[in-house]
Amino acid sequence: MNDNNILAVILAGGKSKRFGEDKNLVKLGSKSLIEHVIDKVREKFKKILIIANKDIKIEQSKDVVIIPDHIEGNLGPLVGVLTAMKWIKEMKENYKWIATFPSDTPFFDISIVEQYEKKITRNDSSLYFIKSNEKRHNIFGL
Repeated sequence: MNDNNILAVILAGGKSKRFGEDKNLVKLGSKSLIEHVIDKVREKFKKILIIANKDIKIEQSKDVVIIPDHIEGNLGPLVGVLTAMKWIKEMKENYKWIATFPSDTPFFDISIVEQYEKKITRNDSSLYFIKSNEKRHNIFGL
């Protein structure tokens, strides 16, 4: 995939009410949930932008950038998408698409990126969401 046109964005907001602690940092084996997601997304993308409302205590590197929501208040994933769009503009990056991934879902099939690529190639949609069993998963989107 030519990831120069697609920025990988991990949406790591949310209040983690049901978890009782920051779900991003919950360990699954030797790594946190978000570290598993980062590792999987890294397979297909050179740069990853993480949108988080709190300190997620992972190391930033030249391929992983962590920034807070542009609008405070835990207003949902669309604010994360807006934040990514503003970051692209402010940093003068050359991305035409944003691929979003939830920070708390480490077992997704990375081949969804190929589905995103097909949508771009066919140019048949400006938005694309993953479906399973006819249920749309809005956080996995392009």
